[in-house]
Amino acid sequence: MLVFSVSSALPVAASAEGFVLEDSVAARLNDAIGLTSETTAGFGRGATRDAYPPFVEAAGRVADSRGRGRANWNLTRPAVAFAVARLREALAVAPDFAAAHYMLGLMEARQRRYGDALAAYRRAALVGLPFSGDPMKALFLGAVSRCQTAAQQVARGTQFLDRGKVEDARTAYRRAVALMPDYAEAQANLGLVHMLSGDFDGAVSRQVEAIRLDPDLAEAHYNLGNAYSRQGRYGEAVVSYREAIRLKPDSAPPDSVVSMVDANQGAYTRSVAGHQHAMRYAGLANAYFNLGDHTAAIESYTRAIGIAPGFADGHYNLGIIHERTGDVERAIHHWRAYLRLARRDSVQQAWVADARTRLARLEASRKE
Repeated sequence: MLVFSVSSALPVAASAEGFVLEDSVAARLNDAIGLTSETTAGFGRGATRDAYPPFVEAAGRVADSRGRGRANWNLTRPAVAFAVARLREALAVAPDFAAAHYMLGLMEARQRRYGDALAAYRRAALVGLPFSGDPMKALFLGAVSRCQTAAQQVARGTQFLDRGKVEDARTAYRRAVALMPDYAEAQANLGLVHMLSGDFDGAVSRQVEAIRLDPDLAEAHYNLGNAYSRQGRYGEAVVSYREAIRLKPDSAPPDSVVSMVDANQGAYTRSVAGHQHAMRYAGLANAYFNLGDHTAAIESYTRAIGIAPGFADGHYNLGIIHERTGDVERAIHHWRAYLRLARRDSVQQAWVADARTRLARLEASRKE
């Protein structure tokens, strides 16, 4: 169930155009550029004559992004997109080109697509390590290990949340962040743990950081909206919820990102995709209601119910809004729908009793 109160707000800050690189990542990119010279003789492990030119173009564009210092890079999104396109072109004609897989993994990691990065790293290792000796070989193996371990820690943390072990989940997500500070999904999940613990400032901070790392991470925007709502910052919550809806208008979040905090109980819940999408609109509706915009709140709750017809809480809150605005017939319709759909458990018992009382009062007033 959603909680109603009132507040004001500021917009969410935009993200930088380029990518912030850790020193260790910058070192791997520097060494990856060295692949062009190592692959010149024989075009490298798994390469062909046709695959080598686009690989050199990709490496050259990345190399051009390097500043004077070893960790000084200006690796912009267009540069990454160009490199990825050329690397995929090389791999289309030479699927076992180990160095191209490795470079592609680095580029995918820069786009926060860690699952794709790990797949590329693994493919490089499967077809043959792209490096003949240390330290480049060690850096490659270290990149694979760190990425894989961080992903495992995120999955472990989510399993703990499913079992209600919030502190164990916190530990797992912290380990993932320590391994990969620019792992946006891990930052977002750690922010959810802060919210479950009642640390709303910490929740906001982590979600803002996740969004800085990956502005397109819809669930971080949704989680940020939830955190702002718990702080009574409903104007900011509206901005966050609307961005989450814009980014993922009809799809579920990736498995590595968790959300779904019951605003009244403070509990984490897993749910089907349709319900999760409906909750984005429900969060937006709640924020609008608390800002006094009943029309926008009704529209958003109606969208939520349209997406997930079994969304009982949406009917409950529409019953409240229509009752307060004097629309008795619509209020009665939604109270009846809520009572038909609501779970009959201890958590919902008080809400069900309240709905019955409200419905009986409205039906009696209509007969008078």
